[in-house]
Parts: sequence; C-alpha cells; structure tokens
Amino acid sequence: MAVAGFTLASAACATATSPAMLIGSRMVQAVAAALVSPASLALILSAFTHEHRSRSAGLWSAVGALAAALGPLIGSLLIDCFSWRMIFLVNVPIGLAVLWFGRPRLTESRGIDNNQGVDVIGTLLLIVGVGSMAHGLAEVGQQAWPSLTIVAPMMLGISCLIGFLIHARGRTDAALDLRLFADTHYRWAGLATLVLGMAFGMMFLAFYLFFTGVWHHAQSMAGIAATPGPLLATVFAVIVSQQQAHWGARRLLTIGGVLFAFSNLWLVWRIATEPDYFGTWLPGQISGGIAIGLMLPTLAGAAVKGLQADSLGVGSAVNNAIRQLGSSLGVALAIALAGSAASDVEPFKQVYLCLAGCGLVIAVLARFLRS
Repeated sequence: MAVAGFTLASAACATATSPAMLIGSRMVQAVAAALVSPASLALILSAFTHEHRSRSAGLWSAVGALAAALGPLIGSLLIDCFSWRMIFLVNVPIGLAVLWFGRPRLTESRGIDNNQGVDVIGTLLLIVGVGSMAHGLAEVGQQAWPSLTIVAPMMLGISCLIGFLIHARGRTDAALDLRLFADTHYRWAGLATLVLGMAFGMMFLAFYLFFTGVWHHAQSMAGIAATPGPLLATVFAVIVSQQQAHWGARRLLTIGGVLFAFSNLWLVWRIATEPDYFGTWLPGQISGGIAIGLMLPTLAGAAVKGLQADSLGVGSAVNNAIRQLGSSLGVALAIALAGSAASDVEPFKQVYLCLAGCGLVIAVLARFLRS
C-alpha cells in the first residue's frame, strides 16, 4: 500500500500544474515514504534469526548509503538534461517494478496486536512540534535575536513536543512508543541516531550550498562532486555489517565519530573561496565517507539488536523517525548558519564545526551502549 501510494504521489508531483498541487503531492509522498522505510526493515529483520539481525540491518543501511550516493547524481543530471519533473517521474517505473516483483515474494510480518489505531493527535503534535522548531531555527540566520518570528515557532514547537510526551505516556498506540526507551541500550542508540540524523541534514545541504553558492558550480557538477563520500560509505557499510559482531558497536562508533569530527575539522581549516576540490574537499569526503560507513550500519544494528520479534516493526519505525527528525533539525540549522552566506566562507566553517561536534558527541554516546 505504501509503495503504491508513493508511486501515485510521484506521478502527481511530475504532472503538477501549480505549487499547491506539487506541495500536496509531496506531502502524500512523504507519508508513503515514512511507511515504506521501517516496514522494509521490519520485513528483513523478521526473515533472520536474532544473531543475524545486526548484520541484516547493517546491509539495509548500506543500501541506503548507496541511494544517498546515486540520488543527488542522478537527480542533478535529470534536471540538467530534461526537467525537474523527471526526478519524480523516474520513481513511477521503479515503484511499479517493486509492486510487481515484491508482492508475491515478500512474507508478511505482523506483531501480536494488529488492531491498534493510528495516533492522530500524537502524530500532529510531533509534526507541528518538529516543524515549528525547524522553522524557528531556520529564521535565526535571517532575523535579529530575539525576534517574534524566531521565538514564537520555537515556543510552539517546544510546547507541542512536551504535549506529546504527556499524551504518549502509557499509551500502547502512541506515534512514538515511549516504552521502547525503557531499555537503556535502545535509548542511547536512539540519541546517537538523532545526532547522526542532524549531521546528515547539515552535511548534505551545506555541501550543495557551498558548491553552488561559494564555488559557483552547476547543480550537475555538485551532484558528481558529492558522489565519492557516499560511495565509500556504502563500501564500508557492507564491510561493517558483516564484521559488526566481532568489532563491537562501541569501538566502531567511537572510531567513526572521531574520524567524522576530523574530516569536518579538515574542511574548517581548508575551505576557501578559491575552488580546490581535489586538495580540499576530496580528502574530507574520503575520511567522512569512511566514518559514515562505520556509524550508519552500526547504529541501525544496535537499535534493533535487543528487540523482541513482535517489536521489530515499531522499533525500527521509531528509530527511523528519530533519524528523520534529526535530519529536519540539521537542515534548519544549516540554513540558519549558512543559508544566506552567498560567497562568504566563514558561516560554512561554523557549520563544519557543528558537524565535528556531532561526531564527537556520537563517540561519547557510544560508551553508554552495551558491548
């Protein structure tokens, strides 16, 4: 159902005749994508025994890293060669292929209680809360502090998130099942996932803002330049997913977090208005891609490692939602720091200092995970 919804919404985006239709179709597409991601992981995890779940979750993350590598490249080329509509239209044959080949081959996975309703109130509180905080953060770089356009959405966001915690306490059908966080390991893994999501959002947006705004490259060139890091992340994610049980989550996350911090400190030191991709950006991408390849599958495996079979779906869904929430906040923070930077390098140095901090925080949080 979610794949069908995503396919139809993509077709609607590609044929949109007004901004309102495009935005509405994108909202439907986002809801469908939010259902596809955790459901796909739950199907994979349920097909493997407990001792192989970390590995299968890691390989699932490696596929995500490959998509991160190919998505910007293919998307930028489609826009340059055809039209922005093609980045949505290309999803239609892919979605139809998934429906055709997947439906007769995938085995259904259900929890014990299949009759729980949708937590509409909790979902709305989360959407308004995170959206308002992201809006307030994005306005920080545009308005003087304190400004009503900053304070009002931030206060609304905080109020909605507090309201959600009150609303969700003790509920079995909450939009984010808080009972999962009673497990210390899941709680620390979730917090590290939030930080990694923030880093992802900041990293990708800042990269394109810098390449197109400061170095004045075309979108297609930026897409090509963005490819090496995610490709390296994919390679190392596959390796890590197979060796995770031997090396341990603590060690992998610590090394990955420190290496990610180093890669961003390198960019703080090296970036300048004069383009120098091979001497400045490529070394940072290499070390950063390796770091992501160490952290992404490790966190995906650590989050679901201790879950019971009937909690795999909701556990992976909550962890995925946490990563997406972090990504939204990371995008807003990147806009606040460098969204109006034009050709100025200094705001981007602040972004990469924040990214270095994210890496160190993940390395610290790794110490609280069970070995």
